[in-house]
Amino acid sequence: MTRVLIIDDDEQLPAILTRVLTQHGFECSVATNADDGLAAATADPPDVVLLHVNLPTRSGLDVQRALRARSDRPAVVFVTSRRDVFAPMVDQVGPADDWILKPWDTAELVARVRVAARRATG
Repeated sequence: MTRVLIIDDDEQLPAILTRVLTQHGFECSVATNADDGLAAATADPPDVVLLHVNLPTRSGLDVQRALRARSDRPAVVFVTSRRDVFAPMVDQVGPADDWILKPWDTAELVARVRVAARRATG
């Protein structure tokens, strides 16, 4: 089963993502900030991280940098509502495995997570 770590500080979004992805056969865990997300990724490395760009204390881009430095690097799919702001930021840290705009289409979200998982697990 593909394991997905959702790192997002929103009060409702992680629960919605978990419900949708679980219905499609994914195992999900949630962290509500960057530090907890990195700790969770270390304790039980996921296949895919759904990562919000704007997190308190550290940005999603900082989290991506830390994850890319790991030998068990999961695929990272950014979740953002601002394409115009997101695209230039990615140039600063290197490309994401993928990204999806809020609000997302459920079928597209599931497909992007599946593709990212295939890339990560080979």
